[in-house]
Amino acid sequence: MTITTTDPNRALWEARAHGEETPTWESLASEPDGIEQDTVDVPAGLWLRPPDAVTGPAILAIHGGGFVSGSVATHRRMFGHLARSAGQPAGGAVARRLLDAYVLAFETADVKVLTAVLRADATLELLPGRAWYAGKVACSRVLDEAVGSPGDWRMDRLVANGQPAVAAYLHGRPFGVAVLDIRRDAIAGITVFGDPALVERFTLRTCA
Repeated sequence: MTITTTDPNRALWEARAHGEETPTWESLASEPDGIEQDTVDVPAGLWLRPPDAVTGPAILAIHGGGFVSGSVATHRRMFGHLARSAGQPAGGAVARRLLDAYVLAFETADVKVLTAVLRADATLELLPGRAWYAGKVACSRVLDEAVGSPGDWRMDRLVANGQPAVAAYLHGRPFGVAVLDIRRDAIAGITVFGDPALVERFTLRTCA
């Protein structure tokens, strides 16, 4: 039977009533790569996990006022792409690799190691002075001046508020803490807290 209505909801109902295939409008996007899926029975829903997602943060996506048309999986592909593009912080090996790049860049004074893993829209914030830089080019200029000479910096790897971080020492003295915002396969943001007291605080926490 040929469906002539322009209402996609009615087209879906009529197609199903006559045993026809679901209209193509229900498949809103291509299959997202690497998404893990779990079904939730009550209330009916899906957990969609992007690659290297950390435990904790989540995005709640609600489909309209109910599944009048389609099913719980009607927008699965679209929400799967949303989970990836929203940039849930990367975990595991990816986070370690990017944190290592940050440490290596400062300890060897090779800023190119770091700028190579910055996103084009990366940001850099320097506290407490509130200096803020946006974009890979702007951030790279500041970082190039900051790395100094080989051996000037020493970095101890940390976790701060669930994010990869380092305790930084300049010329052997505590300098502060840098926290990285890592998204998928690149560094999206660097926040530097120039407070030597933070180094001791994190060191005591680690030892405890």
